[in-house]
Amino acid sequence: MAQEFLRRDIADAATGQPVEMSPRTWESSWRKFPISIWMQEQEGRSWFTIHRDSLRVAFECDERLRGPLESMSGELVDFRLAAHAQPRASATGFVAKVIQSRGKPFLKLPTADAEPGRPDGPALVRLPDGREWEFRSVKIACNVAGPRGFTTQGII
Repeated sequence: MAQEFLRRDIADAATGQPVEMSPRTWESSWRKFPISIWMQEQEGRSWFTIHRDSLRVAFECDERLRGPLESMSGELVDFRLAAHAQPRASATGFVAKVIQSRGKPFLKLPTADAEPGRPDGPALVRLPDGREWEFRSVKIACNVAGPRGFTTQGII
């Protein structure tokens, strides 16, 4: 899952579109950047190295502290990845077309590729007047919405 999310960061320079690649190619690219950056010498020492498939500290450390240090380093990496993902994962809005079918309106949603943070399934939305509505989305459309907790077919 993380690999799919991070793969979107590798874009074709000419088109800006995500590049399709095999898992092996993606891993090779990931090892070049950012992992290689973490292994560069800083202030006269290397902080990390790769041991088998793990990023490890590259300096002497009391064996009793090695596990906690590596665990804390992992938490920092997770934190940075989460911070990197945050703008996409918490989209505050997106553009949808209002169209109709058999006289009933519905929202035609952008694809998940075009708007990775857009909701899929039920989403609670606060309207400008403060009321909460539930929008029930499927792959490409939302045709059911109503006040929070509604049980009927909805307004749209």
